[in-house]
Amino acid sequence: MLRRQTPRFDKECLETMVKYCPNLKELKMREFGLLADDWLPEIAKLKQLELLDLSAPGTSSLTDEPVIALLKEIGAELDVLNLEDHIRLTDRVLLEGIVPHCLQVRRLILANVADYTPPQEDEQYEKSGLTNDGVAKFFTEWKASGHEGLFEANFSMCHDLKEEALNAMISHSGATIENLNVKGWKTVSEDSLTEIGRKCPNLKDLNVGWCRLLTDFSMKEILEGCDKLERVKAWGQLSRQQPRKLFTDDAVLSLSGCNKLTDNVPRKKGCKVTGIEAHAIGV
Repeated sequence: MLRRQTPRFDKECLETMVKYCPNLKELKMREFGLLADDWLPEIAKLKQLELLDLSAPGTSSLTDEPVIALLKEIGAELDVLNLEDHIRLTDRVLLEGIVPHCLQVRRLILANVADYTPPQEDEQYEKSGLTNDGVAKFFTEWKASGHEGLFEANFSMCHDLKEEALNAMISHSGATIENLNVKGWKTVSEDSLTEIGRKCPNLKDLNVGWCRLLTDFSMKEILEGCDKLERVKAWGQLSRQQPRKLFTDDAVLSLSGCNKLTDNVPRKKGCKVTGIEAHAIGV
């Protein structure tokens, strides 16, 4: 089932759909305005799901306990899981939901689930989001549990993630990763970024926008080590109004906000580099 931006789809519609379509393998519910925790027990009845996209919710984020319970029921068959923009989720979803129940997931999208400590006067939300230590522990434990590596990992705009998380991610999925998005990891170290070029030989699509410590040298290591990289784009940030695909059609490297890059950023035959200070290079 392929759906998007459906503000009138409510829980009663979901119950009817589950009743008459119990063998669904794909469920895309991006930008469903009424999506809430109490929908998840219904979705849990879809035991054959291979793709689940619950991204970009309307007025409220899903929370840990219902998501963990959902993954316990349907995680075994999932190949794609997208929980982008669910800002109230925490490391618990990774460690208690995905690690023990999702050994087949190959594409994982958890963009914009940034570590958040609410101000004292904000009683609506508790501390939430993904932490650097939690993501590092997640990839280490997932590897130990027998998971064979991701093809796509999108943790963009999780601002507090840094080298410990990236190193664990590369150790876990470096040999398999094709699409890696770490946009907004503003303090991840140059050494860790350089490891992408050394340990991710199958990389096709890399987004390192706003990784402030990326340099010409680390870009050189990435371009030389990632033989399958096809395009480098410096102004890759999309507006919230633009439609965004779960998967990209092209191989793209977005470098927005990488202010240590210069006009001397290296070239690579067959790879197009554009948008560095209005500078464009096509090889």
